[in-house]
Amino acid sequence: MESLDNPISLAFKSGNTLPPNIKVIAIVVSAASAFMIFSDIIYIGAALLLLNIFVLTQQQIVEINEEQNTVHDYSMHFGFIKIGKKYPLDKYMCVTAMPLLESAQVYGRSSNSTIISNNYHSVTMFGNRLRGKRILKKYDTKAEASEVAQKLAGRLNLKYFD
Repeated sequence: MESLDNPISLAFKSGNTLPPNIKVIAIVVSAASAFMIFSDIIYIGAALLLLNIFVLTQQQIVEINEEQNTVHDYSMHFGFIKIGKKYPLDKYMCVTAMPLLESAQVYGRSSNSTIISNNYHSVTMFGNRLRGKRILKKYDTKAEASEVAQKLAGRLNLKYFD
């Protein structure tokens, strides 16, 4: 009865998926472009500000539509511009909570580099092979991801495995 009381949503919003350093650069350039607008360099400042707002308002969303039998994976910009593709839901047979490691290598002025890594667990759908997998959302804990994956498997009649 628990799944009827609290049904799983079929829209997974990952938020802004850009790396933090790109966000910082976009904020700095936005401030500089606002200064340009007030300094009578209106066209260049407005163009840069518009470009940076496009980058900063980006959100990654995956929606599953049971009626149309599709998975819509897209980026939304400015809150209304959708850029992405639709995939048939039939090609996905399984759902699971997979471990996911994201890392970035940062170089300093010296020859030293630092690797920054984050561990996540992602709710992932896939077919016969892992090649066409679709990551729906990342979670910090395996328990959270497993719970969502189990509920999603029950709702979409997909096979769940741990």
